[in-house]
Amino acid sequence: MKADLQKTGPSLSQWEVDWTHNNGIGACNMVDVELLDGAHHQFLVDCGWDLKEMEPLLVASGTAELLEQRKLDFLFITHEHMDHTWGIQNVLRRCPDIHIKLPADVTQGTLDLLQARSLAPQHVRNDTRHTGQLSLLGPKKWHKHYPGVASSVFNVKFGGIASEQALYFNVADFGVVCLAGCCHMGVPALFARAGQLKSAFPSGARVAGVYVCTWRLLGSSPAISTLPSRCCAPARKSPPITAQGKWLSTSCSNAKCPSRASRTT
Repeated sequence: MKADLQKTGPSLSQWEVDWTHNNGIGACNMVDVELLDGAHHQFLVDCGWDLKEMEPLLVASGTAELLEQRKLDFLFITHEHMDHTWGIQNVLRRCPDIHIKLPADVTQGTLDLLQARSLAPQHVRNDTRHTGQLSLLGPKKWHKHYPGVASSVFNVKFGGIASEQALYFNVADFGVVCLAGCCHMGVPALFARAGQLKSAFPSGARVAGVYVCTWRLLGSSPAISTLPSRCCAPARKSPPITAQGKWLSTSCSNAKCPSRASRTT
């Protein structure tokens, strides 16, 4: 990707670049939110890039099965760049009616991709049309997803896109946790917006915890890790589980955290 950008420059639309094939996996994360009553809600953040590289990760992590069972509440796309959206076929062929949440100023190229229309460059592929709800989220307001969980849209001008959205979790007995894609808006802007989260939940709504599962290649198998902010919260009721019923592993550095000894991969 770096070499492609050096040849074309960051201002050119991604639909006009002859990208090197098999650039990489891209960004894709499964998020598990635990509410104060112990209930769990899971959703997907972005869907990666290369279809071939992403496929075994979706299967091994149990995300593919969760999609097929319609157990993911929605797909939250942080922004339209190819490494966050061009893996959409792996999602839609398993769950074509999944609820998708995008920034409101989405480009026609991404809308065509979701509808399986002819695309350029030609190696971008999606054969399954999206049939579910499409929510276009605008700027200058908070978008609430669960009690204590909201997102906000930032104006971003980079690589042919106009905005990027980020998620904020108000975690009980911990604080605010931010989740962004590439953070093109910049870390200062991301953190400054976190200070405004109280206006989205004036009653002080919180979640018991949030687990963010990310994948990286280790030989032929993915490694699953979780954000350490949740597992040490005093109000922990139950850990998230994969479709196979296995508890997700934790990357928590606190040796006294009870989840370190109890969770399996």
